[in-house]
Amino acid sequence: MKKPYVVPNIITAMGLSIGLFVLFKAALSEGHGDARALLFKSALLILAAACIDVLDGFAARRLKGESLFGMNFDSLSDAITFGVAPAVLLLKTAPVEPKTAPYFLTFWAAMLFSLCGILRLVRFNVASIGEANAERGKIYTGLPIPAAAMAAISMQLFFANSFIEEKLGSAVTSYIAAALMLLLSYLMISLKRFRSIKWIQKERLDFSGIFLIASIVLTLLFGFMYHFDWCFFFVTWTYVFGGVLQGAAGSNLKGVQDENG
Repeated sequence: MKKPYVVPNIITAMGLSIGLFVLFKAALSEGHGDARALLFKSALLILAAACIDVLDGFAARRLKGESLFGMNFDSLSDAITFGVAPAVLLLKTAPVEPKTAPYFLTFWAAMLFSLCGILRLVRFNVASIGEANAERGKIYTGLPIPAAAMAAISMQLFFANSFIEEKLGSAVTSYIAAALMLLLSYLMISLKRFRSIKWIQKERLDFSGIFLIASIVLTLLFGFMYHFDWCFFFVTWTYVFGGVLQGAAGSNLKGVQDENG
């Protein structure tokens, strides 16, 4: 294997190692007793894996090291890190009793999340072969699996908050968590359009735009430092529902245009 191809694959292997570590750590944990600590550490690791997922693609393009092997390796890594790990964490930390309705629904939602995540990756790979579209990488068809994984873990961490769990109760949070996992599963395999951060074109940014972005980033950093679970939940689910609302608005606009001929 030539050197340009080695570097991106090493970066991908780092992301895969993080996903495997999260899985093994969840398997060795003691269950719901240390759920919040496990979810907090896992959320940080999944965030790091998402950054690495962006970095390996960037390295492959810059080094001209894109290959079919790298594309498939990256997809398999994403399937484990972003498709399987969040589902296992849900099963490990959900406050449900075995052989009950919430347990069955949680198990089903976790399994469907992993299945739809893998289907999303396969569809992306098939669509990427021979594709030469200027919008590629800027607009995604279906919720990207790293975003779905971060939304899933942020939701689990949010519901593991003692304040939320006390107000809603373990049964209610279990049903809501399962419903949100089913929603994420559907969005991954849907045809809804989600924007990538690449849609921001640096050539069009002026001083006011840079100042606005810097202010938002600093505000989010402050939130992550002092209220990580709340801020992480807000950011990830804002992206999810923002894509849903944008898709709905686009569909309505297209319908109006079709009616006007």
